[in-house]
Amino acid sequence: MAVLSDGDIRRRLRSYGPDQQSGFIRDLGIDPCEDHQIQPASVDLTLANEWLVYPMVQSPIDIDDAKTIGTTRIVAAEYALQPHELILCSTVEYVDIPHDIQAQVHGKSSLGRLGLLVHVTAGFIDPGFKGKITLEMYNLNNTPIILRADKPICQLSMTRLSCPADFPYGHERLRSKYQDQREVTGSRYDG
Repeated sequence: MAVLSDGDIRRRLRSYGPDQQSGFIRDLGIDPCEDHQIQPASVDLTLANEWLVYPMVQSPIDIDDAKTIGTTRIVAAEYALQPHELILCSTVEYVDIPHDIQAQVHGKSSLGRLGLLVHVTAGFIDPGFKGKITLEMYNLNNTPIILRADKPICQLSMTRLSCPADFPYGHERLRSKYQDQREVTGSRYDG
């Protein structure tokens, strides 16, 4: 198991496409992805212009009712993330993680120094995941942070597995609730 370097990432992105023998898509896909987004051991992903905002209510959130929690969907070029506010947003990029790789979403250091948590708890991306990545963003600061669409917001690092997953994310045996998401997606937790 090894973290993919910039050279590995470029090679695997270049070999993305349908496999002539099996018909399945092979290797790593990130769309769009410009060469300047590739860092020494990660790929910078950018922020989409869509935000899911939770209401400012005092009633507790029951995780058994997570799918019914109301949010407001806002489409805008920027959003002022208030102190101690949690919102959901997504990446511009659609990722296609191959069966022999797991990925991790990490915040960018420069944004972390402002008190911005980019992916609060669920940064693990399973082999086989396809879709835009929903980010859980939180402002630790005591002042609002202006977020802007199309700006680099996080980094995706990838680790090669010892062998491909037998049942990758999206496999019919799994309950893969977020496969092929194309927009910011709220909780589909069902215990």
